[in-house]
Amino acid sequence: MPQTTVNLIQKVGYEGQLVTDNFASIRGAYRPFYNKTGALLPYGRIVCLDTGSKTNLILPNTTGLTPVGITIFNEYDQGFPLADSTLQGYKDDYLVAVLVKGAADILVYSSTAVDIDDPVYFRHANGVAGNMGVAGLGTVRNSADADYTLWSGARFVSKTSGAGVAAINIGGY
Repeated sequence: MPQTTVNLIQKVGYEGQLVTDNFASIRGAYRPFYNKTGALLPYGRIVCLDTGSKTNLILPNTTGLTPVGITIFNEYDQGFPLADSTLQGYKDDYLVAVLVKGAADILVYSSTAVDIDDPVYFRHANGVAGNMGVAGLGTVRNSADADYTLWSGARFVSKTSGAGVAAINIGGY
């Protein structure tokens, strides 16, 4: 009897969850950093390095910041709910896993409906600082807006009919 083939790509998941069918392709594609936002850092958010640091992460809070990557969902260290109880993340000063590049796809929250190969814009302004739920800094969309910056090289690799969780790739293809 032949073994059943299982597709590891999931259609629904959590922000920050890696979704790929080739896990070997993500070895070395992530590395640890530290949450220096002063608050809980949600999974699946675009993050940048703090000025003058090589390890301290902040959420994009102004124009001109270059994303380092996306915070990875940590199934072994859960239990830090955000104020709105919809997401979880890393406590301030905690070690944070970040997908920095590679042929891995990761789930993020998009405030707009998206299509495959749409560009990725990340929120850098007017996010809710103390409660980083779906309207927070570091979330994404597929079109230009005054509060969003284009992330060159990133693209959506899944389609949604409205706002919600979608997969993006940050330069592995």
